[in-house]
Amino acid sequence: EELCTAAKRVLCGKLLDPIVDIRKYEGFGKAVGVLATVMKAVEFFKGKRCKSRSMIVLREIATNHLISWHQGLERSALDKGNFKELVAEEVDVVGFQEEVKVVIMTGRMPEAVRIGYDKKWLYLISGKNPLAAKMLHDNHANGHGGAAQAIDQLRHSVWITGVTHLAKKIVKE
Repeated sequence: EELCTAAKRVLCGKLLDPIVDIRKYEGFGKAVGVLATVMKAVEFFKGKRCKSRSMIVLREIATNHLISWHQGLERSALDKGNFKELVAEEVDVVGFQEEVKVVIMTGRMPEAVRIGYDKKWLYLISGKNPLAAKMLHDNHANGHGGAAQAIDQLRHSVWITGVTHLAKKIVKE
């Protein structure tokens, strides 16, 4: 029922608000998978004549949408002038029907440190944002390691403020 409702909202217009409630899912990856599946179904039902996008591409788009929808804390902090040391900014990234805005972090990492990362920039997520806990939970559950391992895996795509304290809390749970 939830997927049907989400698909109808995607078909009807712009994706301006969260169509997938992340609180219902144990981890961030599950919410991304559900939204990507909805997007795949919408492309199928719209009967796109062109080649449909792969699930890898749709998962990236779903990640962009979920992060964009849940970055209220980060946007207000950016508007207040916080995150100066992180060189944070708002950029447009690929969305399902149009580009979406996300807050990214480009600073605090010298070029030598950036070599091992997957992207030139990282999504910026506040440690108080519920997405941060979901993402850390996924990384901890996949690796079954400690806080340091969960943080290391996560830092390839996301920069979470106050991540050490949050990771220790999640590992204890």
